[in-house]
Amino acid sequence: MVRQPKATPSSLSVSMPSRGLLWLMSAPVTPIGAAAGDQAQLQVSSDAGRTWREVRLFGPATPYAVHFTGARSGYGVGWPGDARAVLVTRDGGVTWRAVGELPKGLAPSGQYDPLAVPRKEVLYLVTASEPYDQHQNLYGSIDGGRTWREVQLPGHGYGVSGVSFASAQLGCAAVNGPHGLRDYATRDGGKTWRAATRQGMPAAVCAASLADTQLGSLAQELIMRLAPPVRGDKDKLPPAMLTSANGGGDSLWLSFFPANSPTLRIYVLGAAARGVRVWTWPEKAPGLSGIDPVNAKVAYLWSGDGRLLRTTDGGASWRQVAARAQR
Repeated sequence: MVRQPKATPSSLSVSMPSRGLLWLMSAPVTPIGAAAGDQAQLQVSSDAGRTWREVRLFGPATPYAVHFTGARSGYGVGWPGDARAVLVTRDGGVTWRAVGELPKGLAPSGQYDPLAVPRKEVLYLVTASEPYDQHQNLYGSIDGGRTWREVQLPGHGYGVSGVSFASAQLGCAAVNGPHGLRDYATRDGGKTWRAATRQGMPAAVCAASLADTQLGSLAQELIMRLAPPVRGDKDKLPPAMLTSANGGGDSLWLSFFPANSPTLRIYVLGAAARGVRVWTWPEKAPGLSGIDPVNAKVAYLWSGDGRLLRTTDGGASWRQVAARAQR
């Protein structure tokens, strides 16, 4: 029996360069007025069409969300051609191997801190339904991403916006609500959740405040100064937009996109508020998706155009990681 390609395409071109080898350039059916080629896919079959795999046309193949548990080891969720894939790396993001899948109909959220790994084999992920919508939930896995179940938070809102852990036991989840973010904290590794003392902050700032009050306060002051919440249509826009907030190794990394400026500013906050380093991202409009720090020196950054970058000097310089799938 011939298995159809993943997409249900209107075929654009088919090539058969040798016996059994098929190349299919296709595009899904799009609304009237949309350019069909905008979502074109290239798929290949080496068994005369029985099975197909997608070939990425442009850019490196990096996960949609990443979290590193060490300088070289980490997890990723989502992959070009398979948004449900759960991946692991042991070489700093150079190669990724699939170890599981999200439940059918789910994909990683587009938020900047959707994935947290508080301890070995335990993962928490903010998910979005496919096709992507605004309703987002929190899912957890205790077997390294092979199986998942929904985490029930005590409050209600429009959807979970982020999850972060400052240690194996201390963590926070942030939920979008009618009056801004509502934060829920856990002190037992995610078994129970209660309203957090610190409210209206990204999950990483809430989590950091559980382990280090000074660090959490410093981050909150920085956000309120540069990117305070907009409370109404008549309010002035904030000086900057918070584009990422994540913690690791007793440090917090925050990035802001200043108004009327093409440069991104990255703030690295040290433990116990002992220091703040500020770096200007050297590129214009990098399309930042998030920063995942291992500690105050080592961090990974992934961008909207599919790049994974690494710093080992606390953000002073970055080098791209040439990610690829492991066969």
